[in-house]
Amino acid sequence: MKWKFAALAAVVVVCAGCGMITPAMMDKPPKATDEEGQAYLARVMQTPLIFIVPKERSDEVWSLVNAFIANYSSMKVQTASDYIISTYNPTDVIHYGYSATRAIKAEGIEITVMCFSGGLSQVKKIPEQNARILALYLQTGELRPEFIVQ
Repeated sequence: MKWKFAALAAVVVVCAGCGMITPAMMDKPPKATDEEGQAYLARVMQTPLIFIVPKERSDEVWSLVNAFIANYSSMKVQTASDYIISTYNPTDVIHYGYSATRAIKAEGIEITVMCFSGGLSQVKKIPEQNARILALYLQTGELRPEFIVQ
């Protein structure tokens, strides 16, 4: 009799826990607790995801893109070439994939970065912040890994 009660209690706890997790709760990027971190995140969120780098920095920046994605994506790289790098698509909202492209333009090399999660389309804040962290890193060299959600 006791084991039946314990099993029933376990099922209730598991089911209640599942119902309490909403997409909004899963889409909360890390917050900064100090002024320096807050200033960093403010710069991150102002950083464009499409930007131009000088042609002489093209290979350096592309190496940084590859290293960042290899180190901070929860998905494995699916495609890597001189002009595109892309991970496998995540199938759930707790994993994050990336893609980046580079294209030759008259004024320099255009870099485009994206981060995405699988599952629910409402979950956008974390991938956006991750992508902007990558973009800021590529443009300035400034990186605070504690704000990247993997």
